[in-house]
Amino acid sequence: MSESVKIRVLLRNCLLACLVLVAVASCHSGEDSHTDRTILVYMAGDNNLCDYLNRNIREMGSGISNRQSHNHVVVFVDRPGKQSCLIDVKRNGNDTVRVWNENLNSASPALLSEVIDYVTGRFAADSYGLVLWSHATGWIPSSAHKFIDSGKLSAPGPKQGNGDSDRPYIRRPFEGTRAILVDNSVGSYSWMEYDEMAEAIPDSLFDFIMFDACFMGSAEVAYELRGKAHWMIASAVEVLTTGFPYDIVTEPMIDGDYETLCRRYFDYYNSKSGDFRTAGIALINLDSYGVVADAFADVVRNASVSVDDLSNVQCDDRFRRSVMFDLLDVAERLEPGEEYVQRMKEALDEAIVYHANTEYVVSEIHLNRYCGLNCYIPYSRYGTVINPYYSRTEWNRRVGFIE
Repeated sequence: MSESVKIRVLLRNCLLACLVLVAVASCHSGEDSHTDRTILVYMAGDNNLCDYLNRNIREMGSGISNRQSHNHVVVFVDRPGKQSCLIDVKRNGNDTVRVWNENLNSASPALLSEVIDYVTGRFAADSYGLVLWSHATGWIPSSAHKFIDSGKLSAPGPKQGNGDSDRPYIRRPFEGTRAILVDNSVGSYSWMEYDEMAEAIPDSLFDFIMFDACFMGSAEVAYELRGKAHWMIASAVEVLTTGFPYDIVTEPMIDGDYETLCRRYFDYYNSKSGDFRTAGIALINLDSYGVVADAFADVVRNASVSVDDLSNVQCDDRFRRSVMFDLLDVAERLEPGEEYVQRMKEALDEAIVYHANTEYVVSEIHLNRYCGLNCYIPYSRYGTVINPYYSRTEWNRRVGFIE
């Protein structure tokens, strides 16, 4: 082989090597490449919360710091009369990743599962987070909605600022309960059951699950989500429709600094006045949550006060017939003995890393007690309307409130 041929072969091989390196680099620098963290925000907004979708999405973009630009905040958006879509939110402009040809039912567990699979496949990462955004009322069965409340949204309070989006509506359901995610795509409201939601979420996939929705800081819900994530962020009381202030909580959400996230949420609303000064929050370690169930089971077994004699318990909701009460207050009023009350407090201290609350909820409920979790009390007067459903919850099967 002549020297000139050898040189051409050598140059060709070098060129091929460079092309391979460029191709590999391109694979790793593309927007769908493997990253540190991908957060899916599932916004079921085909309801009266739709006016707040764009606001919250803009806040997410502004809340992503420059150093976090290689991470992904991917938002599934479902709004009235529009095609559902998937948006990769960025600090300087968003990318539409996928558009469906129809307005989907975001209260469908199958759709939630599909979206999770798609996002975690396309935006592979070392860790994942999930935010569920909509109306919610914990585990309560939809068949009980007329029993506990008329189901109408609270009347708006005084306006703050110039826009309708600043009115302090409350994220209560329209005409039903057990409203994990509310959808109106077919002309009537449908809801996702809390256990269907849990089933749609893969085991051990998410580092955290956050609920931007009312009442999901529930003993029953948290127990159902064990094994689904390490951390749960939720409110045991109502959440204003303005929701989480994403411009100040997105950065710690991406960083995994959940306590800072919760503090910023609380401080934001605690600094306001009137109805706007409404917030409750808790950071729950789901890996340790079993100790809470064990402690409460001991409380129930050793209770000296019957369920129907429980009164003046701290209430967390404003329904006509209340169904959500502070978990620790319930444990103490059952009077199981100081040993079991102390064990309950220690269990809550272990599982609930942070909790905080404003003094009032929409200027109506005075929160004298707030341990970070609400729970149901199976009063006999709720009979066949609610108690049979409660008896089948995983939480009740563990604690034995109804045998």
